[in-house]
Parts: sequence; C-alpha cells; structure tokens
Amino acid sequence: MDKMTHEIRAASWRSVISQCQARPAGQTQKQWLAQNGISEKSYYYWQRKLRREAYELLPPAQEESASPIQESPFVEVPFPVRQSGHGDFTPSVMIRTGELVFEISNTVSEKLLGHILEKVSHAG
Repeated sequence: MDKMTHEIRAASWRSVISQCQARPAGQTQKQWLAQNGISEKSYYYWQRKLRREAYELLPPAQEESASPIQESPFVEVPFPVRQSGHGDFTPSVMIRTGELVFEISNTVSEKLLGHILEKVSHAG
C-alpha cells in the first residue's frame, strides 16, 4: 500500500477508534463494533498498527544517569503537628517503607487511609 493510501486509511481508522472509545457508558467495545458494522479483527489490527506507529514517533528514552545518587520521587512536605488538650500528637499506626515513615492517627478517614495505603503499595 502506498503512503497516501495508508494515510487515508489510518485517518479513517483513527476516527473509528476515537468514536469507539467515546461510546456510551455501559456499552461494550464488542457491542459498539457490531452495531456499527465494524469487523473486530480489522479494528484491533488497525488499533495495534496505529499504536505502534505512535510509539515509533516518541523520542527515545533518555538513558539513566551513571551517577549513584538517584532523585527520590517523593518530596517531604512539612505538616504542622496539631496539639490537643491531651498533649502532642501520638500516632496510632506507623507504616515504614524504605526511608518513608507514615504516622497515622486512629481518627484518619477511611478514604484517606485507603489513598495512603494505595500510594505506599506503589512506592515499594
């Protein structure tokens, strides 16, 4: 296939893929393809082909520095310790992972604790 034909087909399939990704909530990809008369085999072929082409256009990844010192993906954020009528803050739980330490009160919300645990599990 010549370059111009490829570009025309690629543009058409980009549109199809974009429309499929914007399908109504609750509708599966398979249902959308069937409803629009699009072959699953062709859809996935072009999706894979266009992803590969997009990947090849990305700049090459920079090689990691030979320096033994690596930057930490975390930054310490100073957080003032609240004092109540019962004295200084005393954590109910301490979570340690590497050099990170999380001190958590038993009054922490379930939502915040879930978020913290998710981040800690990805840090290790």
